[in-house]
Amino acid sequence: YSNVNRDADGDNNVRLTEFWYEQNLFKDKAAFSFGKLDPTAYFDTNDVANCETTQFLGRIFRNSPTIEFPDNTAGLRLAVLPLEWLELGYGVFDGNSDWENIGDNLFNIGQVTFKPKPFDLPGNYRFLGWNNNSDHTRWLDNSKQKENSYGFGLSFDQKVSDIVTLFTRYSWQDPKTYNPNIMATGDLNYSLETSWSAGFQVEGKPWGRENDILAFAIGEAIASGDYKDAGAGLDPARKAKHEGHSEAYYKFHMNDHLSISPDIQYIWNPFGKDVVDDTSPVFVYGLRSQIDF
Repeated sequence: YSNVNRDADGDNNVRLTEFWYEQNLFKDKAAFSFGKLDPTAYFDTNDVANCETTQFLGRIFRNSPTIEFPDNTAGLRLAVLPLEWLELGYGVFDGNSDWENIGDNLFNIGQVTFKPKPFDLPGNYRFLGWNNNSDHTRWLDNSKQKENSYGFGLSFDQKVSDIVTLFTRYSWQDPKTYNPNIMATGDLNYSLETSWSAGFQVEGKPWGRENDILAFAIGEAIASGDYKDAGAGLDPARKAKHEGHSEAYYKFHMNDHLSISPDIQYIWNPFGKDVVDDTSPVFVYGLRSQIDF
């Protein structure tokens, strides 16, 4: 058992929000985990864009915002590695994270990961699909309030040289429904239909800082068409613009226990310009320190 969260690369961090049991099976060809789990530690992962403690801070660059991942909650996960270059994963979790009537609100997700090594450079190509049978409401027919939601996605990372890694994500979800428990801000319901992101990571070897990291990413969150249609008669009518994100950070490796990362983010069309008096672009500046023991 553990009381710490795990990053996508298997390292521990200090969020102290997860407890789990994991058993490796069949000479490490399979693994089974159950307990209070973070689904994003196993699905929609990415080697250079998955952890806010060491990589990008922006939500869109850590996991797809178009996947209705529940918060750390009751769940189980099974992974099978039949071949060195292939991994199959499946997970089922409490879909609304309330630990009540778990069997009635399930978030199911499956993922296939291919791990080729073109020119002896490692890559990961993940394809996933999910379903959440928590109660959702139809945008264009509010009498239907017990709908499921579902979607698919991909998350790729590929090392293209000894120091450069590229990544991209894309995902889609059912545009016809929304989860009434998910709010954009205040009491405004919303739902996304697609999202995408892409970027790169460069290791600092060329300038004599081989443990440093320079990274940049850009992406968009795109509102559901039915969300926009449902608000066409409002005053003001919903704009549902594409919300854009970009982020850059530089991680200074001070020593084996400390790193410091200046970070800058730029967001345009926040909330799709659908929040009154809150439509200006946003700059976010930050400085992150990470201490490892």
